[in-house]
Amino acid sequence: MNWLFAFFDKHPDLPQLLDQQPIYADEDLKVSYSGAVMIRDDESIWLELGRRLKTRAKKITSYEVQFQRALLLKALSWRVGPDSYTRLKSSFDKLSEARLHITSVVKGAAENETIPLLELIEMPMKGEWLVQINQQAWEILARNTDEIAKAS
Repeated sequence: MNWLFAFFDKHPDLPQLLDQQPIYADEDLKVSYSGAVMIRDDESIWLELGRRLKTRAKKITSYEVQFQRALLLKALSWRVGPDSYTRLKSSFDKLSEARLHITSVVKGAAENETIPLLELIEMPMKGEWLVQINQQAWEILARNTDEIAKAS
């Protein structure tokens, strides 16, 4: 389980929409989250996008993922049909609206930045969908998952 999604599992009483909710802090990095509370569907999609990134090449050079909706649904073990397409679109909407607020300490000075989880989503009714994962968000969420999950 990714540590961002583990945070939501550990805090089921959160309001449905969060604004700069602290989710992680250590001596050189603080992360807050803004957006809708994530659920298992959202995590499944995030992890499947990551699996597709990793299987393309040993070193990730592009954070774009293209796929056909039906094949993504099958990879997620979801039934192919209108209800699943609605679930899929709902999750992508949440992932595209989510923001990480990053405060990193570099040489004693704090630097603040707000980044999206996803930078680009193209969801045509027919044809392949295109998603671009924000590289910095990917790298932050990929940080020592076990340690971060314990800290949150």
